Amino acid sequence: MIPSFSGVFAMLPARPSSGKNDLFRERLDAIINPRHPLVRLSALMEWSRFDEAFGGFYRPVGRPAKPTRLMVGLHNLKHVHDLSDEEVVERWVETPTGSFSAASSSSSTSRRSMPAR
Repeated sequence: MIPSFSGVFAMLPARPSSGKNDLFRERLDAIINPRHPLVRLSALMEWSRFDEAFGGFYRPVGRPAKPTRLMVGLHNLKHVHDLSDEEVVERWVETPTGSFSAASSSSSTSRRSMPAR
């Protein structure tokens, strides 16, 4: 058994929907600057490697976890901009580029909300 920090395991993160059939939601990748450094960095990252690396910490019981890309992306924003936990969540909610770098390109402008704690 792999120990976790709280002694309790979380479920695997749910896969985000593609958002293709969502008529009233604008995809983030359609409204952000593709040359922004955070957007370019997120394109270079091998997100599946994070899923593989952290996958052993999840179990199929309990509440679904947040997506790995979200958690890694928020940590990256926090580190790059030297932000507190509260500041990184604020930046993620308020800026499309911050949201894109920490979430999938299928995230939409109306789905961005503060992550549950």
